[in-house]
Amino acid sequence: MVLEFSTWSRNNQWVQLQVSMEPGYKFQWVGRRDGHQIPQRLHAAFRTFGWKWPGKRITVLTQPPADLHAGSDAALSVAVLVGSRQWPIRVQEVYSLYGSVDLFGKILPVPGDVLPESWPASSRFHLVPMEWKRHFSGNNAVVGVGTLQDIQNFLHHGMRRDQGASVQKKEIIWPDLRLSEDLQWFFLVVAAGAHPCFLMGPPGTGKTQMARLWWKLLDVTCEGGQFLEPMPPRSAHVPIGSWLERTEGGCLFLDEVGEWPLKALEALRKPLEEAQCSTLYIAASNPCPCGFQGHASRPCTCPPGRIQAYQRRFSGPFLDRFQLYAYVQADPSDESVVWSEVRHRLKRARAMQSKRGLGLNGQLPADSLGKALLVQEAAWTDLRLWQQRTGMGERSVHAVLRVARTMADLEESVGVQPRHIRLAAHWHWSNQGLISKSDLWGPAHSWSTLGAPRSPRPQSSQP
Repeated sequence: MVLEFSTWSRNNQWVQLQVSMEPGYKFQWVGRRDGHQIPQRLHAAFRTFGWKWPGKRITVLTQPPADLHAGSDAALSVAVLVGSRQWPIRVQEVYSLYGSVDLFGKILPVPGDVLPESWPASSRFHLVPMEWKRHFSGNNAVVGVGTLQDIQNFLHHGMRRDQGASVQKKEIIWPDLRLSEDLQWFFLVVAAGAHPCFLMGPPGTGKTQMARLWWKLLDVTCEGGQFLEPMPPRSAHVPIGSWLERTEGGCLFLDEVGEWPLKALEALRKPLEEAQCSTLYIAASNPCPCGFQGHASRPCTCPPGRIQAYQRRFSGPFLDRFQLYAYVQADPSDESVVWSEVRHRLKRARAMQSKRGLGLNGQLPADSLGKALLVQEAAWTDLRLWQQRTGMGERSVHAVLRVARTMADLEESVGVQPRHIRLAAHWHWSNQGLISKSDLWGPAHSWSTLGAPRSPRPQSSQP
């Protein structure tokens, strides 16, 4: 695959940037000496929004040969993200792009560059930093962008920030996501209530895709903040404050937490609890060191003792920061998510939460729970029975109540009923057989081994 864009060179002229994407693991920019620095720099920028520098053989060439600088970052980024299919965009028109990309994904002009006096005739739109757009306010073909996300929004949805409106009307394209019946209901509950959750499963089963889609649903319906997938720390120092500040109103995805240092994991406890009211945070981990325990076709090679030691890295107080837990597997026979139905049910559930005026259920403060719950007496009895059986504290009780309230909203039920409490408790980490160093009961006493409650099948609705 070869993608081609126009970009502005150091010599103040438009040149063609050609990017070839093939299987392999090498990056080469023909004729540029600092090319080896580009993958690391753009990889950091991509991770701000949840994308990654792909494992591909990438070759870059300019026609005619020209002295390019950081102003070609935007064009190269688009080519890499489209070519690696992280952006589900078919580039049918020729675009010209200019701008350097910093480590946070912002699009900036290169100091000293002069404004172009003309534009490539082959390009329909010209994407430039927002600072340059001010000089071309009368030219609708010049699109001002501030971040890589702005570029994706324009290419994918026709949205542009420089005018505050859309110049094209394109339907949002949602990917083909295949989940089991229970996981589809789990996915819907997390999206409707913005519940912090912990995902465990082998590599390639869709944990990262689910996290990005939750953020996308949150962003589309609530105009949330950005998605951030930080690099796993190598020491006990975790810049969690900076991460939460950048993702306020958005989504923080903590991937591969099973590989994090123990002190780094425990350092997350207090900040995550305080951020629950403003940020959707999600953690994901492999179930064992090799990653394939429970995989449908690939056997696990880890001894039982290593698996237990791996899972005991997650203490009970750490897991209590997550209201939901799920084991994720990939099965080609699973049914595809019907996105029109998901958005319709989300809209109705969010409307019920909006009427209460307390915010999303997953982000409700503890002192607001009493105003939102309307729990039936039989449901309270089941909840306290579960608490006595598992020995969980009030933080876990609050998590179950928040999740149960979201289930009731999705079913458009005024009150929280016993079936909502039972399923919310079933999805709590203490009932999923997860081994914790503070778990006094173990999987033998979990509800999941006594007959798990069935997830209600979503009823078909026409949006």
